[in-house]
Amino acid sequence: MADRREVRTFCRICAASCGIVVTADGEQIVSVRGDSDHPVSQGYTCSKGRALPAMHHHEDRLDDPALAGQAASWDETLDDLAARLRTVVDEHGPDAVAIYRSAGWAFDAAGRYFIDSFARALGTNQIYSSLTLDTPNKLLVADLMTGSPLLLPFPDRENARLVILVGQNPIVSHGHGVMWPNALQELRQIRASGGKVVVVDPRITESAAGADVHVQLLPGTDAALLGHLVREVLARRPDTEFLDAAVDAASLDLLRRCVEPFDAATTAARCGVPLATLAEVVELLVTTPRVATSCGTGVSMSEAPNAAEWLSWALNAVTGSLDRPGGVLFTRGFLRPMESRIASRPRVTGAAATSRPEFSQTWGELPAAVLNDEILSGGVRALLVFGGNPAKVFPDSDKTRAALTSLDVLAVHDVRRTETTDLATHLLAGTGQLERADMPAYVDGTFPIPFTQYGARVVEPAGQRRATWWIVSELGRKMGVRLPEAPNDPLDDDAVLAGAARSGRATFEQIKAAPSGIVADDAPEVGWVVPDRIPRGRLDLAPAELVDQLEAWRDAAPAPPGLALVNRRLPHQMNSLLREVASQQRRPLPTLLVHPQDAAAYHLTDGAGAHVRSRHGETTAMVEISSAMRPGVVSLPHGWSGPDVNQLTSDVDDLDPLTGMPRFSGIAVTLEPVLEPVVAAPA
Repeated sequence: MADRREVRTFCRICAASCGIVVTADGEQIVSVRGDSDHPVSQGYTCSKGRALPAMHHHEDRLDDPALAGQAASWDETLDDLAARLRTVVDEHGPDAVAIYRSAGWAFDAAGRYFIDSFARALGTNQIYSSLTLDTPNKLLVADLMTGSPLLLPFPDRENARLVILVGQNPIVSHGHGVMWPNALQELRQIRASGGKVVVVDPRITESAAGADVHVQLLPGTDAALLGHLVREVLARRPDTEFLDAAVDAASLDLLRRCVEPFDAATTAARCGVPLATLAEVVELLVTTPRVATSCGTGVSMSEAPNAAEWLSWALNAVTGSLDRPGGVLFTRGFLRPMESRIASRPRVTGAAATSRPEFSQTWGELPAAVLNDEILSGGVRALLVFGGNPAKVFPDSDKTRAALTSLDVLAVHDVRRTETTDLATHLLAGTGQLERADMPAYVDGTFPIPFTQYGARVVEPAGQRRATWWIVSELGRKMGVRLPEAPNDPLDDDAVLAGAARSGRATFEQIKAAPSGIVADDAPEVGWVVPDRIPRGRLDLAPAELVDQLEAWRDAAPAPPGLALVNRRLPHQMNSLLREVASQQRRPLPTLLVHPQDAAAYHLTDGAGAHVRSRHGETTAMVEISSAMRPGVVSLPHGWSGPDVNQLTSDVDDLDPLTGMPRFSGIAVTLEPVLEPVVAAPA
C-alpha cells in the first residue's frame, strides 16, 4: 500500500473525454471515478470509463510485438515491416500502401501527429478513417453552408429552452460530433427549468424515455420531418432580423420552395406519425424563442443523411438560433483557437479511388467503404491499421475479411486482441491510455467551453508495449521516410505533446500545472462566427448538391411495407471495444429488439433465435421482445461478431454519392425463427 496513489487524467474511450481520478497501487490499476473538479464532466463517468481497470489488466491485452503470429522483438518486427513496405512502394508506388485510422488514432495526440506525418511523407493517397463510417454528412453540410467543414454546431445545454434530438441518444452515446458527458442529468435540468426536450427516433431510447415529446417516426424519414418544421417556422415566425444579417437571400427563397411540399398531411404520411404529434412539435417551435436541433448517427447511417443534417441547420437558422444563446453554438477551441483561423479548404484534396473513380479523396481521406475494392482490385498491397477494427466495423464482413487476408502486409497497431489483429502479418502492441501522457487535441473542437487538459501517465507500460509515436518514428527511420524529430526516450510523451500546445491559449507548462484541466478566459463570446466570421460570407441555406439530393429522395417511391432494421449502441460497449470485459457484458446484450406485434407475426419468442436477412446477407441473433420498438422496426447493435449487423450491409449499394457513407440503418429485412439455441455474446 506504500505506492497507492491517485492520478487525475481523462478517459479516452470516447470523444466525451470525461475527467477521471485513477487509483493505482504500484502497477495495479485499482479503480476509476469521476473527477468532481473537472469543468466539463463535473464528476461524471460512465460504466465504460469505470471499466478501465479491467480493460487495462485484461488477458486479451497485447504485451509484445509479433511477426507472422509469433512474438518478436521490436527490431525484428519493424525491420521486417519496413523492408516489406519499402518493397511494395518500390514495386507498386506509394499508393499501394493504405493507412486506416480510428479511435486509437483519434484519442492519442502524440501518436496522431506522427501517423499523419508518416502518411504525408510516404506520399500515399490511400488514407482512410472511421469518420467516413459514421459522420461525413456533418463535415459536408458544414462546409457547403458555411465554407468550413470544422464549424460543427452543438446545443447550448446551459441556456436551451427547446432541444430537438434527431436520431441521437446522448445518454448512451455522449453526443455525436460534440461532447455531452452527463446527458441524462443535463436533459433533466433543462426540463426542470421549464425547457422542453423532443426526441425523434423509431425506438424508445434512453433519451426518448424522458422526453416531453417523442416522435416515433419511420426509419430514414427524418428529412421529411425536418423539412416540415422548417416550412412551418418560415410561414409562422421566421427570425427575419437574423436571416437578413447572416443568410444569402437567394438561398432562403430556394429553401422555402424546397420545404413547401412537406405540409402536415404529406409529412405525417411519409413519417408514419400522427398529425397531433407534428402539431405539438410545431407549437413548441413557434412559441419558444430559440431551438437547439442536433442530429446523430440515426441520421448519418440512414437514408438521406445529408438532407436531414442540412435541414437541421436550416431549422436552427430560420429560428435565429445559430450561434446564439439558447440555440446551437460553435466551439472556440483551446489548443487551436478557432477565431484565429477558421479552416477552409477545397473539399477534393487528392486523387480518386482507382477501383471506384466516383469517389475522390476529400479533406485528406478516401471513404472507408471503398478500401475493400481498392485491395481486391490489386491497387492496395499493404495496409497499416492504427487503433481500429475494420474486420468488425466495415460493411460486408465476409468481403472485408477476404480483402484483409489477401494483403501482402497487414500491420495492426492496437492495445488488445481483435478480429483484425488476428489477421495481422505484423502486430504492433501499443500503450494503453493509462500508460502514456496525453491531451485531448483531436476533440479540442468539440468541447462546449474553451478547455483542455493534460492527462498524466498513471503506470509504466507493461511488457514491450510502446507509444504510437515511437513505433511510427522507428518505422519511418528504418524505411528512410523523413519524419519530425522524435525524443530519444521512448517514454517522453511530453516532448511530443508540447508541440500540440504551441499555438494554444496557454503554455504547455500552464496546462500541466492544472490537473483537472484549464478553461481559457480569452475566448470570444457566443456569436463570434455568425454573421461576421462566416468563411463564405453568408450562410447558404440551400446548397445545390443538397437540394438535388432532397428532391430525388422526396420524389422516390416509398419503401415497400415490411420490416426495417435500425442500428443502435449498447450502454456498456464503445463500438467493438469492451465486449471482452466481463463487467460490461451484462444486459442489455446484443439482442434483436422486436415489437410484440412483429414477434407474433413472425412466430418469434423471447430468448429464442432468429435469422435476420437483407438483400446483402444474413446473421443470426437472439430475440428480445420489446415494446420500445415501433411496430415494423427491429434493431441490432453494431460492433459484434454475433450478431454481425455488417453482414446485412454493402460497401457497393446504398453508398452516399457525395461522401461514400454506407447505409447501416433503415435496411429492409426479413425474419425467420431459429430452432437451435443462440447465444448473444461476442464470438
